[in-house]
Amino acid sequence: MVIKKEKSNTLKINRVSSDKTKKPVIKKIDKPAEKQKDEIIEAIDLKPQEVVKIETTQPGLPEGEHGKIFASWQFSEFPQYQRGLFWYGGMGILTLGLLIYCLIVQNFLLALIIVLVLFIFFVARRRNDGEIDFQVTEDGLQIGDDFHNWREIDNFYIIYEPPDIKSLYISFKASLRQDLKIPLLDNNPLMVRKVLLEYLQEDLTKEEEPAIDFWTRFFKL
Repeated sequence: MVIKKEKSNTLKINRVSSDKTKKPVIKKIDKPAEKQKDEIIEAIDLKPQEVVKIETTQPGLPEGEHGKIFASWQFSEFPQYQRGLFWYGGMGILTLGLLIYCLIVQNFLLALIIVLVLFIFFVARRRNDGEIDFQVTEDGLQIGDDFHNWREIDNFYIIYEPPDIKSLYISFKASLRQDLKIPLLDNNPLMVRKVLLEYLQEDLTKEEEPAIDFWTRFFKL
């Protein structure tokens, strides 16, 4: 069975559908000796063309620099949010208030940091967003120009609460390194999870997105 990339944010996989007149429903994922993570993917209704079968041991998969490519897609470097006049006005008032406070307490270093953060934020968002290639291969994960061998990675977990949250998180063995977030976009989390379980353990204790991601999404940063 072949997995290949056709569009920028589409995971292309050969379909296996026994009856197109039925609408299959995937109810649960069995996990040996683990509690099932019901809230992630307990009742995902899939269209017939989305019913897939991934066999990581099957020959014929596309080859890359790091062996067979089991799954791949692209995502934007920065999240795309709709920000209106209300958002810009609110952020402007908040920033001005913080700067005035810094001047009153004579904390000029904090004021400088606020200005620098705002400058970096707007420069980064105004430039053309690049598309980052993500691949799950035999040897590890290819994320843009960076390759992470399986032995560098501790585990993974998926936070799936559509339509707002569709994220794959990669946890590294290095304790000081924060979890890496990979947007799932419209890809089927069941397929991604099945591929990763061939190489990594899933962290079932993580049931919510990290606080930094929550506040970033809340403030549309």
